[in-house]
Amino acid sequence: MASTFAPDSDGTANGRVPVSFASGLSLSLARLRRQVDAWEERKRFRLRLRDMLVTAPHLIDDVGLSNEQAEAEIMKPFWRD
Repeated sequence: MASTFAPDSDGTANGRVPVSFASGLSLSLARLRRQVDAWEERKRFRLRLRDMLVTAPHLIDDVGLSNEQAEAEIMKPFWRD
């Protein structure tokens, strides 16, 4: 299977998408989905950490963080690692 399409005799593609573009687009969408999933997981983790800091601050130490580290983590926006 060729990675690109051959143009018609008049040199046009008749609206067809090249295979390499379609597979690249699919990879880009998959990468975007993974990134959004990571952002959502960070947001959930930071919300749980905030709740833990308020309701059970003694458990923060069990997570391996100091209260200052937990507060710093909570303040980060979801897009920051």
